[in-house]
Amino acid sequence: MHQQSNAPTPGRVGHAVCGLAGLVVAAAALVVGWSVVLAATAWVPFLSTTALVAVTAVVWAVAWLAFESALLLSRRPRAGSSNR
Repeated sequence: MHQQSNAPTPGRVGHAVCGLAGLVVAAAALVVGWSVVLAATAWVPFLSTTALVAVTAVVWAVAWLAFESALLLSRRPRAGSSNR
């Protein structure tokens, strides 16, 4: 049987903050690793812009999911705490 959790969910603001934080991480990673990104995309000259956008989007999505997971885990009730 499915049990309903009483743990609070992040809501719209929490999701938006996690997305924004993920975007900041992706932008910072792009700035810090710019030379690596250019070297990696140089072997596909016609698709270099597409590869750049795809890598940035993947980094953003992974960072966003990491922040969401951390937020959800931080709001999960601790073992031994009462749910009254």
